[in-house]
Amino acid sequence: MDRQLGMELRILADDHSDWSQATFGNDFNRGPIGPLKHLAKEAKEASESPYDVTEYADCLLLILDASRRAGFTPQKLIRAAQEKMVTNRLRQWTRPMEDEPVEHVRDQDEKESQKPVENSRRTRLAWVGLLALILFFLVIEICILVR
Repeated sequence: MDRQLGMELRILADDHSDWSQATFGNDFNRGPIGPLKHLAKEAKEASESPYDVTEYADCLLLILDASRRAGFTPQKLIRAAQEKMVTNRLRQWTRPMEDEPVEHVRDQDEKESQKPVENSRRTRLAWVGLLALILFFLVIEICILVR
């Protein structure tokens, strides 16, 4: 990431933090759940209008808000995504089918160790958080490619 992009991200994160806490309550009184629920709605809107950059911007701001309210700095989020990329590069992936999600191939041990996913609030929020992280890095990649 070039220095200018990093500085712009820092300025955006700080500006958004100030505004969000003044508008919706400080991080000590509100956690990440509200922004994550809002993110699920915005991610759906982005999937319905995939070429509208403002939908991605909404998602990015909500990722910054939720992750900050969960106690993560933008730097920690970036480091976690970089570590996740190492894992992703080591995985085998299924073949893409048109514009559908692509998942990594699960080995037999991994399949056996997985418990059935329960349809609980916590599970749904975990998936929303993962989607948020993915969208965040898509926006960063788009910013890099546009330059």
